[in-house]
Amino acid sequence: MAKERDLRRISLFIGEDQYEEISRRGLNFSWLLRDLIDDYLSEKKIILSVGDETLSLYQKIVGAAGTPDAEFEPFFKEALRAFLKNKIETMQKLEKTAFKKEDGKK
Repeated sequence: MAKERDLRRISLFIGEDQYEEISRRGLNFSWLLRDLIDDYLSEKKIILSVGDETLSLYQKIVGAAGTPDAEFEPFFKEALRAFLKNKIETMQKLEKTAFKKEDGKK
């Protein structure tokens, strides 16, 4: 449950398209903004932008079940390990081809 806090009223301008989409989704704008600010200010949160298909899958698998982040974290770490391995391989291939002419190799 969210912690109680003193609230302050502010004036905020957003795009008409943003307002329409938030309204279309039936979201509470104040709650959404406070939640996003909390995420942004947190030192232990990661915010990922994903496509529609990934978001839908996440909501079906994790969100709907109310799965705690701690339960999801080991799988995320493994995904990061696989991503890092792929990045290293890609950069090694780039290194072999990017400097051919300068180094006089091959």
